[in-house]
Amino acid sequence: MGYPGYVSVILGVWKTLGVVVLLIPGFNLLKEWTLPGFYS
Repeated sequence: MGYPGYVSVILGVWKTLGVVVLLIPGFNLLKEWTLPGFYS
């Protein structure tokens, strides 16, 4: 897509952190914000 290599690293880190947030019990507000990020 023409993006620099560091963009994929940043997205990978953010998606990994998103999975961690989804697996931790609680943090319902954070989960509401994390799920739309996976679909974008």
